[in-house]
Amino acid sequence: MDVGFIGDMPSVSLAAVNAPITVIGRQSVFRGAIVASTKSDIKTVQDLKGKKLHGPIGSSIYLAALEMLEKANLRPGIDVEVTNMGFADLSDAIRAGKIDAAFVWDPWVENFVEKGLARVIAEDTRLTMVIPMQVEFKKAHPQAAERFLRAHKEALLYAATHRDQVNLWFQEPEVARQLSMGVIEKTTAYDPQWAAKSLSDIHVSFSAPELERYLELGRRAGELKIYPVPPPVQQKLDLLAAKKVDGETWNFDPEAVKLK
Repeated sequence: MDVGFIGDMPSVSLAAVNAPITVIGRQSVFRGAIVASTKSDIKTVQDLKGKKLHGPIGSSIYLAALEMLEKANLRPGIDVEVTNMGFADLSDAIRAGKIDAAFVWDPWVENFVEKGLARVIAEDTRLTMVIPMQVEFKKAHPQAAERFLRAHKEALLYAATHRDQVNLWFQEPEVARQLSMGVIEKTTAYDPQWAAKSLSDIHVSFSAPELERYLELGRRAGELKIYPVPPPVQQKLDLLAAKKVDGETWNFDPEAVKLK
């Protein structure tokens, strides 16, 4: 692939192994949360003391969950046992009521809540999808980053102004068919861009707090020794095209789009 969308921590992982990619912008934000089984007596983060907390260690929601524990004055590994569990096993364990608490991301957070399987006890709505591009492709096509980011902004505006249609598209993959429209609507609403009315409501460059958080993921991952060496996240960023595109104005009418 020459360009695509991935989560913030997967992009940090790519930086850690010095993969030949450059992050050219941010795509969206979404929610991650610590959820407790409705079969448990856990109502707050403090109630996790002496319990086990399960989830994908090394992910962005893992780092967010550690921060949530620390804010509640709970020490991971001492007051709370944090256990690695992949998403497939995590989903099955929550459904079967085999675990008391987990850290996971949307739309599965809200899906579990809607089905009465779990309750949210802490959340972070700053998790981010980013846009990586292959270095050699970027060099061979100097205008590709700007062109892609302009098209991406137009696509997001179309999605925001045609939500019913886009939600149906979202449900097409088999893994998403179990999600209700209510879940899709609520989980996408955590990203303000899904309520965009114009291109100016959409940004592909990082805001200052977003960039600070993204770079902190790399520093925190280094401290926790998730990778053998601290990932050079800053060196894998090139936001010039994103800043330029966000500073531009052009005419785009979503109603003029013809679907094939």
